[in-house]
Amino acid sequence: MKIGILTYHSAHNYGAMLQAYALQTNLKDLGHEVQFVHYHSESLELKNRRKQKIRSLRQLVVRVAVFVLRKKFKRRFSNFESFMKSNLKCTRRYKSTDELNEDPPVFDAFICGSDQVWNMGSGGEPAFFLRFPVGDAKRISYAASFGSGSIPQEYEKRLVEWVQPFDAVSVRESTGVDILKNISGTDACQVMDPVFLLSSDEWNQIAIEPEYTREYILFYSLEPSKKVSDLLKYLSKSLNMPIVILGKGGGFVLTCKTRMAIDSGPAEFLGWFKRASFVVTNSFHATAFSIIYRKPFFTIPHSTRNARMESLLQLTGLLSRQIVDDDMLGGVSDESMRDIDYSEVVKKLELEIEKSGDFLNQALPARKVADRYECEADRKDHERALQQLVEEKDETA
Repeated sequence: MKIGILTYHSAHNYGAMLQAYALQTNLKDLGHEVQFVHYHSESLELKNRRKQKIRSLRQLVVRVAVFVLRKKFKRRFSNFESFMKSNLKCTRRYKSTDELNEDPPVFDAFICGSDQVWNMGSGGEPAFFLRFPVGDAKRISYAASFGSGSIPQEYEKRLVEWVQPFDAVSVRESTGVDILKNISGTDACQVMDPVFLLSSDEWNQIAIEPEYTREYILFYSLEPSKKVSDLLKYLSKSLNMPIVILGKGGGFVLTCKTRMAIDSGPAEFLGWFKRASFVVTNSFHATAFSIIYRKPFFTIPHSTRNARMESLLQLTGLLSRQIVDDDMLGGVSDESMRDIDYSEVVKKLELEIEKSGDFLNQALPARKVADRYECEADRKDHERALQQLVEEKDETA
């Protein structure tokens, strides 16, 4: 079966690109032909290149930091583009929904997801709901996320209309299941983010490990703050480890025991996680890879997008790893800084991953693999028929 995926595969974001790679790899392992519908607007391209207009003091500070660290950011951009070209198979580029309407890609099935493809905060993106001609192709969502626990009331009617044509619907968070049930009456299946469909050994096949031999605390944050800075400095002192800052945020914790790894692409991101001794983050996918690599970690709630992280931690029985105290240091103890017993976590994960695999198998029968077995059966039947003819000839002779 030829499958087209619509997701944020080209965004220069670690989670976005790695979840895309994971879903593609899993579907290929099932015997399907897979391509990403290369829907990549000009606004996203400008965002990747950091050409946005400066509209606040914070953006000015970021722009200055980018200039000072421009060589690292140049390598970062190159690492992301190289990863996409080497690992993600894409259709021709579509810059707008108008182009999708005028010359739609042709597949046997389309999958929307994972990531926040169904974020309705600004009304939703029509392309990620397959609002273009798809013919008789199956419409499926896999681990689609709304990004929050609710959607604006003015977009509820639109959501009902856009979800109705789908043949199979799955979402990433329990809140997404509730949203669809309460607003549209749709019974959605909750599945795991695609990154969990691959094991740590499979991720290691594309990971690029750092040339850094010390134990370290890996830090990846989307919302820097003084409280988080104080937490990191406390952990660094308590564990006697330096801090490695991954990604573009976090310079506010710079100390003599800090290493900047902002030039990392997706492959380097995996390498840093593989080697980390402890992780601190408020990112969903950084939390996910902490679990995949069985690392001790703390997750800090995100101010607006915490539903998905809380759902994951609750599902895996790791809700205690989320620091919710206003005084972050008050949520840290000697016991919480030790290794996590992942034995029960693994059991829960295996059940959820199996459930996720079942959803994909039922929504997309692995026809190519089945065809191979059918051909093999036909070949054996043909050989038996030939052998029978030979034996009948011998008896006649």
